[in-house]
Amino acid sequence: MNPGTLLVRCDGDASLGAGHVMRCLALAQAWHDEGGHAVFAMRHSSPPLRHRLEAEGISIRVVSADAGSPSDASSTAEIAAYVEATWVAIDGYVFGSNFLREVRESVEKLLVIDDFGTLDPCTADLVVHPSLDPGPQPTAQSDRPVTLIGAAHALLRREFHSWNNWEKDLAPSARRILVSFGGADTAGLTQPTLDRLSKMDRNLEIRSLRGLTSAAGEQPIDHVPRQMAWADLAVAAAGGTAFELAFMGLPAVLLPVAPNQEPVAEAAQELGLARVVGATDSAPDGMANLVSSLIDDEESRRGMSRRGRSLVDRRGAWRIVHSMIGTSSRIAENEELALRPATLHDTRSFWEWRNDPETRSSAFRTELIPWSIHVEWFESKLNDPACRFFVGERAADGEPIGQVRFERTDPLRAEIHVVIAPLHRRRGLGSRLIAEAVSQYLAEVPVNRIDAFIKPENEGSLRAFTRAGFSPEATVRIKDRDAAHYARSRK
Repeated sequence: MNPGTLLVRCDGDASLGAGHVMRCLALAQAWHDEGGHAVFAMRHSSPPLRHRLEAEGISIRVVSADAGSPSDASSTAEIAAYVEATWVAIDGYVFGSNFLREVRESVEKLLVIDDFGTLDPCTADLVVHPSLDPGPQPTAQSDRPVTLIGAAHALLRREFHSWNNWEKDLAPSARRILVSFGGADTAGLTQPTLDRLSKMDRNLEIRSLRGLTSAAGEQPIDHVPRQMAWADLAVAAAGGTAFELAFMGLPAVLLPVAPNQEPVAEAAQELGLARVVGATDSAPDGMANLVSSLIDDEESRRGMSRRGRSLVDRRGAWRIVHSMIGTSSRIAENEELALRPATLHDTRSFWEWRNDPETRSSAFRTELIPWSIHVEWFESKLNDPACRFFVGERAADGEPIGQVRFERTDPLRAEIHVVIAPLHRRRGLGSRLIAEAVSQYLAEVPVNRIDAFIKPENEGSLRAFTRAGFSPEATVRIKDRDAAHYARSRK
């Protein structure tokens, strides 16, 4: 299904920074992945930003009116009509409720990215509230729009996606420091921070990550994740970079340099993703002190890295787009599947699948699992030598379709647990995933028998295990209810 044209209204240049444009680029990329086309309407832009958008196949329409003015609203609506936009996305602090109300009256569907959560939600059809909050699910009332809140909707650009299964190797001592205060660095913190860090007698190697609005100009598309992969520790503003650092598992010292960054910094500290410079600290000195405290604190840095990678995955823009268009590309029965080991970046997907109502009704434990409990459990299973986790994906593009977990119950036996992503159920994929995972597991682990326990009323799972070579055994009791016992032995 072609979702049509997405019109994005945002700005970015040396005074405004690149944050709004770059996260909207992530949204446009996800829209393109579904077969749509994106157009950006901009009043302010820099040549490197324009070149980056054009390289992605995005056309740019110039808005001549003052940003956020009634004339701007009229121009935006006119551009939306001209390009036949099915959705319009607005991102920027100058676009107030009156602007949004006027645009919404003239367009088919309106999405608003609202950092502060203060705009009148009735001015949009879909509101995205970026935050590091791990738990909130999409919410809506009959007379109000769907609101997408939290790290599940972090807008990461495509260049980060290939790092999804990468494992960061943290050094015992953090010597490689990455400094990033955004594309514009309107607070002028980069050079004072570099100067202060260079005076530390710790044999540091320091790099500065300059954005697309800086004098450094254009960089290779994968420049940002590669620099984050190089570093042991980051010193950064608490804006969109904080989500990227969490995804890459890079421990950080954060400084909120604008009001919208204060909630992000506070959440990052509460969640143990970063240390935050206090409001009373002199910024360069405060950052240097925190860097010094973390250089040899490997345990704290490893904890930051694990928690970040658990919290933020690559699918935030995908989730937003599928809330917009209400559909997705289901995997066909004959498409090639691939298996890979699970990583911390799968934490959120597994949590969402596990808490899906249909999954819970099929499980022997039917209660909702809180995020904090799931994170602790998931990490413990990844580190358990008796447990082996696999993720099944569409081979062509890495679209996850489900997970298979094996747990050894004695030296020669293991128990299998399977969850198929809600989108890809009833496609005959369960039996294929089970069969391929069992074959790989038996090739790697010297067990002779694999057991499955299924609710007798779960006919789909019974069929899937039968097709995957499992045979019925005696009925047993699990958590005070009957369970069908199926087993497969090594041939």
